Amino acid sequence: MSKKLFTYTAMAAVAFSLTIAACNKNNDDDNPVPATQQEDINYGNEDARIDQAFDEAENFANEAEIFGAVALKGDESPLGSGCATVTKDAANKVITIDFGPANCLCKDGRYRRGKILVAYTGTYREAGHVHNISFSDYYVNDWKVSGTKQVTNMGRNAQGLMYFNVSVNGSLYNETDRTTISKSANRVRTWIEGDYTNNVSDDVYSIRGSGVLTRPDGTDYDVKITEALIIAGNCSWIKQGVVQITPQGGIARILDYGGGACENKATVKVGTKTYEITLR
Repeated sequence: MSKKLFTYTAMAAVAFSLTIAACNKNNDDDNPVPATQQEDINYGNEDARIDQAFDEAENFANEAEIFGAVALKGDESPLGSGCATVTKDAANKVITIDFGPANCLCKDGRYRRGKILVAYTGTYREAGHVHNISFSDYYVNDWKVSGTKQVTNMGRNAQGLMYFNVSVNGSLYNETDRTTISKSANRVRTWIEGDYTNNVSDDVYSIRGSGVLTRPDGTDYDVKITEALIIAGNCSWIKQGVVQITPQGGIARILDYGGGACENKATVKVGTKTYEITLR
């Protein structure tokens, strides 16, 4: 079995910033989004933003452990030659992914600076291995990423598919407007296609799980993947799946990534209203 690059995009988050528009309406300066409508959409926006940050950090950790460099979605060339320097301390089993002290424009169009730290117990493909991911002054598009993510290789399930248990306790902080988004979550990521090849583009993952999203106002919301998210190595977006975001005693916001097409569109449904999201 060959070692390979592990790449996937964020689980409930597909892109780091979202430009929102209501379905069948223009969303420009002459037609601003009503405050209540924007607030409905923000549930999905915030959940996607924090998921993207932590999911891509996990991608980088796996790639750095295997190849000593990191790559981006749909791009098998190393990112390290452009923005990141990877240092592997084999004696202490610690990997440092360093984007430098100043913002660097990476291949995916996002600015990054600071360090991702990875403490590991074994290789990515080794059953029982653990990656503990943390951060040191790490920013993505000027949002500071803090907290931890633990990834455990659970071996193969009854269907013979490799899967991973993932736990997240982290936050994003925007120093400009002093906005904080936090999340704790537990998920299972299953490698459903591409396990036995060295071609990153044929990788497909299925992701399930639930968690709690804490919005900038400090209130908590239950988040649950109700239809498995499908992530493909040849697509920069989540191809399909549904996430339910529910305030306590309130109406669920349904974030729907569609039925399988590789596109930068999703929808948020609140009651009888449906809004379109353009993923950036």
